[in-house]
Amino acid sequence: MSQDISYRKILFLALPIMVGSIVQNAIAMMDSLFLFYQGEDDFAAIGFVSAFYLIIVSIGYGFSRGGQIIMARQDGGQQLRRIGITFNTNLIMLFMLAILFFVVVRYVSPWFLKFLMSNENIYEKSVTYLQYRSYGVFTGFLGLGMISLYTGVSNTKFLVFATVILLGTNMFFNYGLIFGNFGMPPLGIGGAAIASNISELAGLLSFALHIVVSKDFRKYQIPSKVWINSRISKDILKISMPLVLQSTAGVASWFVLFALVENMGERELAISNLARIFYLLLSIPLWGFSVAVNTMVSNAMGSRRYSNVLAIVKRTSILTFGITMVVAIPVLLFPAFFVEPLLNPDQMVVLYQSKGVLRIVLGILVFYILGTIIFQGLIGTGKVLLSLTIQVICVAFYVVLLIVGVKGMGLGLEAAWSLEILYWIAVYVINMVYFRYYFNK
Repeated sequence: MSQDISYRKILFLALPIMVGSIVQNAIAMMDSLFLFYQGEDDFAAIGFVSAFYLIIVSIGYGFSRGGQIIMARQDGGQQLRRIGITFNTNLIMLFMLAILFFVVVRYVSPWFLKFLMSNENIYEKSVTYLQYRSYGVFTGFLGLGMISLYTGVSNTKFLVFATVILLGTNMFFNYGLIFGNFGMPPLGIGGAAIASNISELAGLLSFALHIVVSKDFRKYQIPSKVWINSRISKDILKISMPLVLQSTAGVASWFVLFALVENMGERELAISNLARIFYLLLSIPLWGFSVAVNTMVSNAMGSRRYSNVLAIVKRTSILTFGITMVVAIPVLLFPAFFVEPLLNPDQMVVLYQSKGVLRIVLGILVFYILGTIIFQGLIGTGKVLLSLTIQVICVAFYVVLLIVGVKGMGLGLEAAWSLEILYWIAVYVINMVYFRYYFNK
C-alpha cells in the first residue's frame, strides 16, 4: 500500500497539529497579552520568566516526542496493540519527571534567578509567577503525553477542540485573576500563573475523557491493562534523551538572550517580549508542519518507504514557507496597522520602538522555517544522536556569539536579535549537506 505524501495530505495532517502544538507557547502568549495591559513591569517580567519556564516544558516535550516517534513507527508497522502500552509507559515516565521539576521550579528557581537578574522588581514578579506556576508542571507534562498519542497515530482532529477548551479557559481566568473581574481577586502576574494551571487541567481532562469514550483508540488497546513496559521505557529513554537535549538547548538559547536583554533595561525587555509574541504567533504554521513532517517521515521509515522521505521534507518546506510569509511580511513590516486599535498611547510607544526588531524577526523566520523542517525530518529518520550533535554545536555557536557580542562588544538590542539568523543558517546548511549525503548513499 502506497503512502499518501501529497500537499493536501501534509496540510490535512498539519492543520489540527498547528492548533494542538501551540498549547504551551499559546499559554505564555496569552499571559503576556493580558499582562501587557496590566503594566510594563509585569509585561517585561512575564517575558523573562516564561522563557525560563519554557526550558522546563521543553524537557517534558522532548520526552513526549520520544513516545510519539515510537507510536508513529508502531502505527506505520501495524503494531497497533503495542501503542496502548507505549502510551501508558510514556505517561508514567512523564509524571515521574513532573515530580522532579515541581521541586526545581518551586524551590530551586528563586535562587537561580536571583543570581542572574539585576532588576529587583522584575525578580520579585518572576518568583511570584513561578511559585504558582510550579503546580502546572503535572498537568502540562501529562497533557504533552496525551498530545503525543494523537500526533503519533495521526488522529489529530480532537486537538482542535481540546485546544479551544484550554485557550478559552485560559482567557476567562486570565481576565478574572489578573484584573480582579468576575468576583475574583486581582492577583496580577500571579493570577496569570493560576489561570494557566486551571486551563491546562481543563485541557488534560478533555483529552482523558475523549480517549476513554472514543472508539478510535480501542484498536490500540487503550486503556491498556499494562501500566508500564520496561523494554518500551528503555526505548523511550533512548530516543527521548537526545530530543530533550535538543529541545532544551534551543529554548535555553532564548533564555540566554532574555537574560542578556534584562541587563539592558526594562524597556528593552518589554520590546523583546513584544517581538517574541509576534515571533511565536507567526511560528504557529511551522509548529504544525514540523510535527507533521516528523510523523510522516517516521511513518515512512516504519513502513520502509525510504524514497518518500526527501519528497515529504521538500513539500512540507514549500507549504510552511508560503503560508507563513503571506501573513508575516505585512504584519512585521506594518505592525501598527494591525494592532493599533487594541493599544493605548503608552503601549504604542513600545510598539514603535520595536519596529527594528520586528523586521529582524522577518529575516529570522525565513531560515527558522527552512532549518526546522529539515531538522525535524532528520529526527524522523531515527538519526537522533546525529541531530543532537548538530543542535548542540549550533546552539553553542549561537550562545557564544550572543555573550561575546553583547557582553564583550556591547551590541545593542537589534544586533543581539539578528545573531539568531546565523544560528538557523548553520542548522539548515549542516542538515542539508547530511541529508543529501545520507539518501544519495
